[in-house]
Amino acid sequence: MYDRKLEFDSKKFKLQIIKWEDVQQLISQSETSINIEGKGKVVGKLYIHDDIIILSNEDESLELERNNIISLTNGTDGELSYWLGKISLGLSVSN
Repeated sequence: MYDRKLEFDSKKFKLQIIKWEDVQQLISQSETSINIEGKGKVVGKLYIHDDIIILSNEDESLELERNNIISLTNGTDGELSYWLGKISLGLSVSN
């Protein structure tokens, strides 16, 4: 989520861009990196329902108002979490 738009990409539905105010509920399956106003970057599992955010990780559980989110990205603090790639290998053999 950035600039008040949430991007959702899947094989079945392709890339969907949803207005942030149209999102009623969001539950992250894995850890999410969230930039929160006044707190900075926090990583954890995310649950959003209406205007309430619950973010939990090993160290803490936060309950905040939804409008405090500046941005969110699926993944952890590691740089590799933000990259996606595909490698193909081909082999041709002839006699």
